[in-house]
Amino acid sequence: MIEISPRKTGGLRPDGKIAKGLDAIVDKGIDIMGVKILYDDHPWLKGPIGNPAGIGEGYFLQLGQQQGLHVVKNHNEGLLANFAKDLEGVHFNPDLITPEIVNFYEHTSGYTMDLDIKWKKTAKLLFGLSHTLFTRRYGQMNMPLNDPPDGAIQSDIYALEEVGDRVPKMTGWVRRNRQTGETVLSGAYSIAKLPNNPDVQCIRVVFPIPCGNATVFLEPRNLEDGAMRLVSKGDQFGDPGLYIVQNETDVSAQVVYLKKFTQELNFTMDSFDRLQAQHSFAFGKRGILELDYAIACKNGQ
Repeated sequence: MIEISPRKTGGLRPDGKIAKGLDAIVDKGIDIMGVKILYDDHPWLKGPIGNPAGIGEGYFLQLGQQQGLHVVKNHNEGLLANFAKDLEGVHFNPDLITPEIVNFYEHTSGYTMDLDIKWKKTAKLLFGLSHTLFTRRYGQMNMPLNDPPDGAIQSDIYALEEVGDRVPKMTGWVRRNRQTGETVLSGAYSIAKLPNNPDVQCIRVVFPIPCGNATVFLEPRNLEDGAMRLVSKGDQFGDPGLYIVQNETDVSAQVVYLKKFTQELNFTMDSFDRLQAQHSFAFGKRGILELDYAIACKNGQ
C-alpha cells in the first residue's frame, strides 16, 4: 500500500517503509559507485547537508540557526556579493558582461522569473517516476512536469552572514511553484576553486538532499555582445560538473562524479533589451530538459 504524506504536496511519507527502502537502495548505489573522500583534503566538496525528512522552504533559516549565522531574507540580496571580484579569472573577464546580467546576480531578490519548461519525452517519463518516489518528498530538485499556468516561479533569497559581517558566507535561493506552493529548488550559492584548475573561479551551487547533497560547479565564459555562459561539464574528478555527496561523518563522505550529466546556462538580452536565460540539461549526448526564463526587474527598471 502506498504511504501518502500528510503534507499538501503529497508523495511517499519520508518516515515510511517504502521511502526508507528506496533511500537505502540509493545509498547502496552511491557506496558502490562512489569514492571516499576526507573533507580536509577536498574542502570544495563540503557543503550544507539535507535533513532526512526532506528540505523545504524553511531550510536556510534552520541552517543559519544551526551554524550561528545571521540570516537576511529578500533585502536586495543577490546570489553573488561582488560579481567582478567573485568571478574574475584567467579565462573570464566580468567587465565585458552586460550590466543587466551583473545586476541580476548582485540583486537577485529584486527580480521576477517566468518559466517555460521543455522536457524531452523519455526524460519526462523517467522524471515523473522520480518525482513520485523521491523529489516531491525531498522538497528538492522538484521540477514541474508541465509549465506553471502563469509561468511564474516565486523565489526567496537568504543571505547567511557571519554576525557583524555584511559579506554572506553563502546565499540560499529557494524557488517555488506559485500555483502549488511546492518547493522546486533550494540551492546554496558560493564561489569555489576546483583542484584541476585553481585559476578559474566557479559558481558552486549546493542542493541539499537527505543526508547529503548534489553539488554543481559552473564555469563562467564570455560570449559576444556582453552575454555570459555558465558550463557544468568536465572529464575527471576535480573538474566542473555534478557531484553527489553522501555524508558519512563530519570529516568524510562518499562522492560520485556524474561526468555524463552536463548543464549549460546562457544569459542574453532579447531584441527588446530584456534579460533572458536558457538552461539546458543533458546526459551524454542526449538532451533531457530545457528551461527558458524571462527575467524582469520588479521595479520595472
